[in-house]
Amino acid sequence: AERRQQMEKAAGHLGRPEAAREIADVLVELSERRWGKGGRKA
Repeated sequence: AERRQQMEKAAGHLGRPEAAREIADVLVELSERRWGKGGRKA
């Protein structure tokens, strides 16, 4: 969740926070599908 906030913040600087959120959602969904809910923290 914190990584997603970082991505939202970083992309928000580009001036399109709502697009950034969509992109973040897609990336989170892909990573969850690939690595499971816990992501790749280990």
